[in-house]
Amino acid sequence: NSYNKPYIKLSKEVFNALNLLIQFNYEHIYHVINAKEEVKYYAVMYEKLFESYLKALENKDLANDIYSVFLKDMSNEYISGTSDARKIIDYIAGMTDDLFLHEIEKYCKNK
Repeated sequence: NSYNKPYIKLSKEVFNALNLLIQFNYEHIYHVINAKEEVKYYAVMYEKLFESYLKALENKDLANDIYSVFLKDMSNEYISGTSDARKIIDYIAGMTDDLFLHEIEKYCKNK
């Protein structure tokens, strides 16, 4: 009985289709996303966003999203025992791509 096997097996047709899909993704998505120019752009935007949040923390700008979105629900222990740089890294690391792009538009464009 094929149901008692300790593995999953694909038919040749499905295996070939999956390989075509993987090849398509690498050619049209993964390699495009990681183009050097795009990586450089996002690295610069990350640095600008980091600096924007650092300035907000230094100036206690409670309207900034680092406060109103991220730190508002954090414990006093986290807030007092975590460096500003670590807070910013934690906030950015937890962002979705859409939120990261939104924050770039909000805090980095035209600055």
